[in-house]
Amino acid sequence: MLSKYIVLYSELAKALFLLFIGVLAEQLACRFLVLTGRFMSD
Repeated sequence: MLSKYIVLYSELAKALFLLFIGVLAEQLACRFLVLTGRFMSD
């Protein structure tokens, strides 16, 4: 019974971690695009 919860928790943690990484990557990509856009316009 307990092992099932441990597996479920680890899967949830993995999903949250991947989501967090995805959000961070998106933020960095947006910032990078804004910076390169400014650099190109100059």
